[in-house]
Order: sequence, then structure tokens, then C-alpha cells
Amino acid sequence: MKNFHLIQHRRNLIRGIVFVLFGGIMLFVPGITARLILTFLGTIFLLIGLSGIFFNSRKVSVPFRSFLHTESYISILIGLLLVIFPLQLTQLFSLIVGIGFLLMGIRQTVSYFQMGRYARASKVYIISALAVLLIGLYLLIFPRVLVTGLVWIVGAVMVVYGVNELLFFFQVDRNYKKASKGNIEDAKFEEL
Repeated sequence: MKNFHLIQHRRNLIRGIVFVLFGGIMLFVPGITARLILTFLGTIFLLIGLSGIFFNSRKVSVPFRSFLHTESYISILIGLLLVIFPLQLTQLFSLIVGIGFLLMGIRQTVSYFQMGRYARASKVYIISALAVLLIGLYLLIFPRVLVTGLVWIVGAVMVVYGVNELLFFFQVDRNYKKASKGNIEDAKFEEL
């Protein structure tokens, strides 16, 4: 049991260092990190598509096989696009989100001015509608901000997690050394 705790203890140290390193990379170099993540995701889609074609060619009825092959070809297409054009697809995704936010903000603003007097809508409703509208415009002007922001958030979480693991490691290490210096006696056990 003692060896198990020591192994877990060392894993905390390794996990902490790895999370702080990768989180720091994500915080300080978000563009490259996003490209690597999308390339990795594209590789996964390629492997899924290729394995689907390989495994679905056997022992599957013909109509169902054509559906599975279509699904595999779509996976291969998505994978190739992600591997070849990772940054362009992130910008496309950001543009789509920006257009969606813009349309949502316009719809909420128009409905506030049309029906607000009947529903006694609060000022918070119009402020939130304008905020969504402005965020949509911002994402249309600066499409890479969305991906960079997501990478920053994930990087920050990873750094915080890694620092917590390191702090836990050093606390346990300090307390373990204190406990191993003194004589520890087992508690007396009495059966009732």
C-alpha cells in the first residue's frame, strides 16, 4: 500500500509539471496550439474514415454499406480539410458564430422595440441584446479572437490545475517526511 501512495505521489508531480507546461504553451502561443489541435483532430477524422471504409467493406448489407461508406468519405473530407487548412477553418467557424450572434442580437433588439412596451421588458434585456450584437460584430471583424480566447481559457485552466497538483505534491511530500521521522505506533484495537 505504501508503494501505491508513493507512485500516486510521483504522478501528481509529473501531472503538475505537464499541465503547467502545456497550459503555458497554450497561453503564450495560442495560434500554433490551435493549429496543432485542429491538425490532430483532422488526423483522427482521417483515421476514422479510413478505418470505416476498411471495416465496412465486409459482412454488411449493400444499402447499409453505401450509407457507411458515405459517412466514412465525409469523415475523410473533414479530416483532410482540418489537416490542410486548420486556420482557415477556425476563422470560418468564428465567422459562423459571429453571424449567429449578430442575428440573435438583431432579433432580440427588434423584438424589444416592437413588443417591449407590452411585456414591460427590463433594460437588462436590451443591454444583453446589444451586447450579443456587438460581440457578433467583433467576431466578424476579428474572427481569430474566438479560437484564441478558447485556447487561452483551456490553457489557463490547465495551468491552474497543474499548479494545484504541484502544491499538493509538495504538501504531501513535506507531511510524509515529517511523519516518517517520528515513531508511528498503530492504534490499539479492541474488539467489542
